[in-house]
Amino acid sequence: MAQELPQLFDGAMGTLYAQSTGMSSDLVEAANATNPEAIRSIHGRYLEAGAQCLLTNTFALPLVESEMALPLVPAAVNNAREAMAEAGCTVPLYASLGPADPGHPERMLSLVDAFSECGINRFLFETQAELAPLRPAIDRIRKTVPGAQIIVSFAVEADGLTRAGLEVQPLFEEATPLVDGLGLNCLQGPAGMVKLVESLHWDRPLVVRPNAGSPSV
Repeated sequence: MAQELPQLFDGAMGTLYAQSTGMSSDLVEAANATNPEAIRSIHGRYLEAGAQCLLTNTFALPLVESEMALPLVPAAVNNAREAMAEAGCTVPLYASLGPADPGHPERMLSLVDAFSECGINRFLFETQAELAPLRPAIDRIRKTVPGAQIIVSFAVEADGLTRAGLEVQPLFEEATPLVDGLGLNCLQGPAGMVKLVESLHWDRPLVVRPNAGSPSV
């Protein structure tokens, strides 16, 4: 994490996709192939707004069958790179990977390999509830991707627990030897996220990405 901190990441993809196209944001990752112009436009809008890091439009792919997910990885990487080229700038590009399907741990490994084949060496595991399912993927990255940067970002409810019922401070401590950065994202708005951050300790760069507001069901 050699960049001068803080660095500004981009924001939601699905939200802007639905707003700008009038189409459903369900599995917005498929739009990397079916509507790449829209995806590149959204990346470009974030760059224009001042984003200093981009995430690939691949968050939900760990839940998708590999036959469908893997072809979307190079499309997503290409869309982000083309958006940077069109904007006349180059910023760090992170592979965005959300929670995995516990019944198919091989999917995450395949996705890590696919990103590596595209020349990606920055990985952001987002909205995670626990660390254990990520250990094989982290190990694969460390063994196969030279100079990799790995961030693991946990999603914490208002009660201070992840959806796996785990406290985030012990998760930070468990993850620290394995990663280059720690994170918090989703499930809380800015005010709640500030309180959470103030209650924690960490010794890695911290990525904080709250929702626009507190979500409700």
